[in-house]
Amino acid sequence: MRLDRQIVLLTALLSGLLALSMGLFGLFNLRSAHETDMKRNRLLLYEQCDRQIRMQVEIALSLLEGVYQQQVRGELPPAQAKAQAAQLVRSLRYGEENNYFWIDDYKGTNVVLPIDQQAEGKNRYDFLDYKGTPAVQLALEAGRQPGGGYFDYWFPRPGEGEAMPKRGYARAFAPYEWVVGTGRWIDDIEREAAARQQQKERDMRSDLIGFVAISLVGLLVTVGMSVLLGRRIAAPIRAMANRMRAEAEGRPSEYPAEADGVEEVRELSFAFAQMTGALKERQIALVRQNEELSALYEEVSATEETLHEQFKLLLQSEERYRTLAYYDVLTHLINRTRFKEVLEQRLLEPDGTGTLLYFDLDNFKEVNDTFGHPYGDKILQMVSQRLLAATPQETTVARIGGDEFTVLMNSADTTAVMAAVEAIQTAFLTPFYLDNSRHYLSFSIGIASWPAHGEDADTLMRHAELALYDVKEKGKNMWRVFGIELDEALRKRRRLEAHLGEAVARRELFLVYQPQANAVNGTVSRCEALLRWQHPEDGLISPDAFISVAEKTGLIIPIGYWILEQAALFALRLAKRQGAESAISVNISAVQLADADFVAGVARVLENTGLPPSLLELEITESVMLADWQDSIDKLRQLRAMGVRIALDDFGTGYSSLTYLHQLPIDVLKVDRAFVQGIGHIGGRTEILSTILSLAHQLRLQVVAEGVETEEQVAFLRGSGCDFIQGYYYSRPLVEAEYAAWLKRRKS
Repeated sequence: MRLDRQIVLLTALLSGLLALSMGLFGLFNLRSAHETDMKRNRLLLYEQCDRQIRMQVEIALSLLEGVYQQQVRGELPPAQAKAQAAQLVRSLRYGEENNYFWIDDYKGTNVVLPIDQQAEGKNRYDFLDYKGTPAVQLALEAGRQPGGGYFDYWFPRPGEGEAMPKRGYARAFAPYEWVVGTGRWIDDIEREAAARQQQKERDMRSDLIGFVAISLVGLLVTVGMSVLLGRRIAAPIRAMANRMRAEAEGRPSEYPAEADGVEEVRELSFAFAQMTGALKERQIALVRQNEELSALYEEVSATEETLHEQFKLLLQSEERYRTLAYYDVLTHLINRTRFKEVLEQRLLEPDGTGTLLYFDLDNFKEVNDTFGHPYGDKILQMVSQRLLAATPQETTVARIGGDEFTVLMNSADTTAVMAAVEAIQTAFLTPFYLDNSRHYLSFSIGIASWPAHGEDADTLMRHAELALYDVKEKGKNMWRVFGIELDEALRKRRRLEAHLGEAVARRELFLVYQPQANAVNGTVSRCEALLRWQHPEDGLISPDAFISVAEKTGLIIPIGYWILEQAALFALRLAKRQGAESAISVNISAVQLADADFVAGVARVLENTGLPPSLLELEITESVMLADWQDSIDKLRQLRAMGVRIALDDFGTGYSSLTYLHQLPIDVLKVDRAFVQGIGHIGGRTEILSTILSLAHQLRLQVVAEGVETEEQVAFLRGSGCDFIQGYYYSRPLVEAEYAAWLKRRKS
């Protein structure tokens, strides 16, 4: 065989073998990477299955915890809470809606089994699966481990007879002594793994076909280029050999050397190297792509785990926000919002009846004012606990604000309601002990039942509150059932509130004046100003009916200054008319005295009218003083320093007047009419009245007796040393013109 042919054949053979070996090496690596990837994917699928069933069980447990918390807070009785929790788990599904949950108690008694509800209530502890494995026992042992556990067993699909291997996870719910579990059939995972493997194989075949095609093309190109290269190499070798042979024989050479063939060999070698490098880069790219897909899968799995954790945090946040929205932070009772929702749900029950008890602690403000609000909060916690203990188990207890509580009963029977009220009042007879202090607390209670007193939540709460307010005004530590008269009184009160603000501008308010005569000689140099209201629709309204409205709305402050100003101007006009000074006495309410600007306001009235302070007398009651003792004392002292006289009205009707009388900065003592009316009657209060007069004079106080109507009363008061007499014996309260005319007639 000629040398050039041998060179061409050898070059082609070597190039083909090199290309073929590189192709086979690439195919082997690609196949190996594919098998490794499939094993890893299979393992990840099983791990993903474990995470999934564990996550689903934890979701079910979080829902059970939510129902249990409703039981703890008293919204659901224990039996109803357990039944609701079981029904909630029975209805849960996930995946393709064919995966369910089961519940067994610690002893193996089944609570929930959606695919066989006849098994519920039966003990399955000794149950063996289709392979003879004690599946329930394994599940209970796994579930009662800290954090739960996994187990494997054989179980048929619903509607199929053949048992299949199954992977399960269980975890205990300690409050109910339940074990909650779920599982997935292994063949589901295998099918998913097979589906992924088929997809991978399709992808690999596509890659192999492309790789083989590229390799064949590379092989053909390599062989073709090798033939060409061989010929190009052989030609200069053959020419060189002929030339050397001719020179050896001593004859001239007929074959010039082909120097350019060397360059072509180099170019072909370089092109071949580029081709083989490209094939290797393609192989590396395929391997890298496979690694990137594996990393992506792991990242997705990690993301799933993160989402699961975020879901748990979301459930916890939802429960926390629900607690803040529906529960009182201090007492852990439900609040007004949640109580109203519960009440509305009860009202929707067909033919349902029930009773709403509205509670308010009596005089709790004194605890806060004396010991501070943190101390008062501790007392409120103790109150809520005692209230819960005193009420029947099926009732709903709520704190709706401040020291106000509500109790919702499922019965409207009068006997049952009164028994509950009595039990609560009895429970609060025992004092509360805190920090070496003892507190006796009582409740005022308003009661409204449905459907008699309303059929919606707002109406019932309003009516119960009306009954409560009526109790507070009439003595506290009592109860009152709502009646239609309370609603009518409320409507009248609201109408008064609406009109009272404009009564001054409309000149509906006016003053009348009742004289105070000297008990010895009967001369009159002082009187008391009294407020009246001539309503355009209701006629003359007594102060008892609208003063409390003015105090609660705050209107008493501007009205009070108007009264002071009108009374001062009247005293000045009266003095000018009769040529002698006349003192004027004006009643002051607790709201006025509590106003921080009160002393300055009185000073402004005196300055604006020009009335000498010595001619103004302000009347206060003992209850006004006790509202804020020290602040009241300070303000009264400031007023006396200005020259204003202070009178203590209705003396003898309180509980501590004698105790505090010597501490009060007062000038005048007004004896209540109840003592005066007893004069001359058997069992009258003449001894007490004499003692009061004697005590007042010892304290250098002037005494004014109110409600004097008979000659006998006047005689007794004169003989006992009373200073001034006020009552119908001399005159009823008169408007300004009538008062001036009365004085004129009296002098004549």
